[in-house]
Amino acid sequence: MVALSILNKLDFIHGTSVSPPPGYPLTRQWKRCNDLVVSWLINSLSKKISRCAKYSESAKDIWCELEERYGKVYGARVFELKKELAHISQGSLDIASYFNKIKQLWDEIASYKIIVCTCRGKATEDEEKKVYQFLVGLNDTYMQTCSKILMIKPLLSVGNVYNILFSDEKQ
Repeated sequence: MVALSILNKLDFIHGTSVSPPPGYPLTRQWKRCNDLVVSWLINSLSKKISRCAKYSESAKDIWCELEERYGKVYGARVFELKKELAHISQGSLDIASYFNKIKQLWDEIASYKIIVCTCRGKATEDEEKKVYQFLVGLNDTYMQTCSKILMIKPLLSVGNVYNILFSDEKQ
């Protein structure tokens, strides 16, 4: 999506850029751009999946087929990610690796959300959950630092908590 957006080609997969009628001066240009997007889509798919899409003539058709087939499985994926989050712990990882691992899970879960609440209260609540989740998974060697962090009111952001713990680890 990002690559298509950068190249101003999202209209081809959304169907808002439609083929001009035959004989229209821009028909060849439109076809060339559509073929380019079709090529990008097919080449970005696994060989097994691309076999089903390679006979489609429009980028929109390929995109719709892919969304219908694969776009609705996010519920199961979110469940897997939340299950993984529930069991995540630092273990033998350093603070940076542990933080990157948990942040990747948070970000992937966030990418599946359809409705995004923009109210400040919900954002603060989500940030608090992340701080607690991050602290819960830490090894016992950081419990003293965690206690100090939890005494700070209002609760720090997860980024600030990470910085404190990373600094503590380096000392």
